[in-house]
Amino acid sequence: MKYKNFLSLHYVLKFLILLLMLSFLNLDSAFAKDWFPLAPDLEMKEIPVKSNPIFGSNLLFIRTSLKNYHVKVIRSKEYGEKSLDVKTLALKSNAIIAINANFFDEYGKALGLVINRGKVFNKMHKGGNTLTGVFQANRTEIKISGRNNIDYSSILEAVQAGPRLVANHAILETKNSFQNSKRSGVCVDDQNRLIIFSTMDTFSGVSLSDLKNILVSEEINCKDALNFDGGGSAQIYISNKIPNIVSNVNARYVPGNDKIPVALGLFVQD
Repeated sequence: MKYKNFLSLHYVLKFLILLLMLSFLNLDSAFAKDWFPLAPDLEMKEIPVKSNPIFGSNLLFIRTSLKNYHVKVIRSKEYGEKSLDVKTLALKSNAIIAINANFFDEYGKALGLVINRGKVFNKMHKGGNTLTGVFQANRTEIKISGRNNIDYSSILEAVQAGPRLVANHAILETKNSFQNSKRSGVCVDDQNRLIIFSTMDTFSGVSLSDLKNILVSEEINCKDALNFDGGGSAQIYISNKIPNIVSNVNARYVPGNDKIPVALGLFVQD
């Protein structure tokens, strides 16, 4: 009886291992899915990434030409709190999508440039090799640039983060490129479309090296890309209250381990 039980357990384990291997092999079809239309001027694409021989992670991309939407910085302090999660920030500000942005210190204070509605709330951080880029927006364009190439007179919204991952379609060198972590960030493609990206799991993550290769691939085609605060801070919320959203789409929320002082939000045009 014990021998038969052992055999049964042995075959169950073999079956589970086979399922795991098949699941892992399926990750090779990472670029098989097309962009999925979520709403007018809003597309979504999810790409599985092999982070190690056992576990994988999914990267979610949201793309818009900003004909129907605009981007805006969301500050927790505007709602009377030092820090909040992105879902709360989205609901309070009426953003249809919100993603974490700036890094912050041990006291929860945002690090680096923060501009909201043309007002500077945080000055530029000029040292170190991490906060090397700025995402900025005005009434006519969005842009990712180095921290030394900023024209403050034209900026309505801006967040500083890093490192910069891609510049003019070229992959940039970064430290700790092969370390897996939760990720989030933004990119701008050749058609000046905004692409927001985030890992969709709370466990495995993806390396900067793998992320950069995906960002410059034909499927995503980032011209410029900027990494936001990752690890426990990485989080994204996507509402199901988007005007003319396709039917049967649920809200999606990937929480972080930490509340954040600043998020970047996507809003319906007034």
